[in-house]
Amino acid sequence: MGLKVSEAENGVEALDKLGTSKFDLIISDLVMAEMDGFELTETVKNNPDLRSIPLVILSTHADYKYIFRALRLGADDYLIKPPTSEMVNIVLARIFCHEW
Repeated sequence: MGLKVSEAENGVEALDKLGTSKFDLIISDLVMAEMDGFELTETVKNNPDLRSIPLVILSTHADYKYIFRALRLGADDYLIKPPTSEMVNIVLARIFCHEW
């Protein structure tokens, strides 16, 4: 797909990278050490310098409570692991091309 990917081990490392480089999209798991995906989402979406970056949660948690919480905190979308390539393409098209 021609995407450049940068990985972080946890939410704290992700925030460090977000503070030093420009990113077009954040994809985060929910379960991480030091700062989980909920905390990362809330921190990113409450930061004026970062809030415009689309953030997608990618998680094994398929229960609606997790999905609704992530969306309430500002996540732009939620994918359940393992996502199909079709689902990833739909999310990317919706975020970057405003298509559904």
